[in-house]
Amino acid sequence: MKSLLSRSFTFALLAFFISCTGSTQKLATESTGGESIFPGWYNSTGFSSDSLSFSGFGVAIGVDSTDAIERAELEAENQLGFQLSKLAEDIRVQLESENVTAASNVDFILLLRNATSSLKSFSETTNQYTLSPNNNFRAIAEVSITRHKAHQLFENAFNGHPRYWAAFSQSNQYQKTILK
Repeated sequence: MKSLLSRSFTFALLAFFISCTGSTQKLATESTGGESIFPGWYNSTGFSSDSLSFSGFGVAIGVDSTDAIERAELEAENQLGFQLSKLAEDIRVQLESENVTAASNVDFILLLRNATSSLKSFSETTNQYTLSPNNNFRAIAEVSITRHKAHQLFENAFNGHPRYWAAFSQSNQYQKTILK
C-alpha cells in the first residue's frame, strides 16, 4: 500500500512538473513571438532615461479608445513622477550623508516631495498605441520630460528658497542624475 501511494505521489508530481513546463513554454512563445502587443518603444519596467530625457510608460484598458489612452497616459505620468521623486530622494539622502544640513530640514523635504506635483505642465506624451482585441480597448503610452525641463521642474519647486535650491542643484549627485 505504501509503495502504491508513493508511486501515485511520484506520478502526480511528475504530471505537475510537465504541465508547468508546458504552460511556461507557451507563455514564453506568446510573449516573445511576433504577436506581442507592445511596440518597440515600450519599456516594461515603467521607466527609462537617456542623455536627453526621462520617460514613464503606462498600459490601460478602457471602455473606448479615448478612455484607454487617457488611463495609459495617466499611468505613464504617475510612473514618471514616482521615478523622478525617487531620484530626487536619492539625491537628498546623499546630501544628508554628506552632512548638508539643509537636506534634513522638514521644509526642504516637503518642497522636494511636492516637486513633481506640476509634472503635467512640464511633460508631454511622446508615444501612444491602441489596439482592440476581443472588443476591449488597450492603450500603451509614453510620457516624457527632457532633462532641461526636469531641471526647471525642480527649480520651480524650490522657488523662494534659494539656499535649498543651491544645496540641491549644485550637488554632484544632482549634476550626474538630472543634468548629466
